[in-house]
Amino acid sequence: MAERLTKYRQRVGELLAKYPKNTYVKYLDGIKDPDFSSRIFVQIPSYVDTEIIPTIKAMLAHAANPDRIRTYVYLQDDNPETREFLDMVDNLTYDQIDPKDSPGTCEARGICQQHLKDEDFVLHLDAHTRFADFWDAALIACWKENNDPRSVISSYCFTYIDWYDDAPESEETTKRSYADRVILLAAGKFMPYAEVFGRRAATKYATKNIEGSVTSGHFMFAPAQIDREVAYDPYMLHESDEYPWSARAWTYGWRFYHPHVQCIFHLTRRPGNLHDVARPIANPKTPWGGSKPASARIRNKVLFGVIDEPEYLGAYGPGPVHTIGEYLNYAGLDPKRRMVRKFATEARYNDFHTTEDMELVHGQ
Repeated sequence: MAERLTKYRQRVGELLAKYPKNTYVKYLDGIKDPDFSSRIFVQIPSYVDTEIIPTIKAMLAHAANPDRIRTYVYLQDDNPETREFLDMVDNLTYDQIDPKDSPGTCEARGICQQHLKDEDFVLHLDAHTRFADFWDAALIACWKENNDPRSVISSYCFTYIDWYDDAPESEETTKRSYADRVILLAAGKFMPYAEVFGRRAATKYATKNIEGSVTSGHFMFAPAQIDREVAYDPYMLHESDEYPWSARAWTYGWRFYHPHVQCIFHLTRRPGNLHDVARPIANPKTPWGGSKPASARIRNKVLFGVIDEPEYLGAYGPGPVHTIGEYLNYAGLDPKRRMVRKFATEARYNDFHTTEDMELVHGQ
């Protein structure tokens, strides 16, 4: 590890000389004892995504210690070039299915979780991601700032659309990273088609993590125990999974923080209007005989107490530490009235709330 520390300090020194005002590089320089040993399990569901190869290349090229990273890809793709590449990557395994048989994002994420071994941390990612130098050491250091062993760091990410064509090894991402900006996730409008609330992102200047009420599919970093406790519900839909999964994790005693360190970037749209938002549901029938979208709506109603049939959720119900009602109070959500508390629209979850803050409003 002494050799890694030497290389780390040398590289950070080079970056400081190039970008002396970059807050992320200063953050790297300020980490007194970088963690190079904790093992990280990276899990990526990939659906016909041309970015999966550069995502893997960038992840490993910019890691402080690529040897401590084990990756699993649930590959919903029939491209032989992708398989040939994945076959050559050390510490990476994958399962490949025909994309027309894709089970959907939530079931795919649940399959990824099942491949966890004895790693210390998990990192949930999309297959269209870029990384700054030493992202792994930075995420661990950022997580440790919470002083909470059951904390999660997660949020939406800035996009890399402006340097989409750069090589995965490019330092452009490091140049554009920050350690003084938090992307908050505030409660948005109620979405009747999914029986769940939307999310609204807002950037705030800050030099510490800010507590939140929901995680993001862009990236989530946490102790590996979270995947042993909170499995993804395979009957949920991609458009409506973030609040239900977060609510269940919260009831298991996990807490969410939006990080002030921005070292992971996500592709929210593609050049030429190409993107992979639509994901087919090959097997839409649930054990209850309904369609998957209909089942997701009912499951959200049951989970959030609009319908009193908890047995419907099976193994994907709330945990033993807190109730869903306690989560809804904390998050400022009222699913029965399809409204949110004013403080939730501003992502102020750990403040003292005035009478005005508690006012029910329609999300934005």
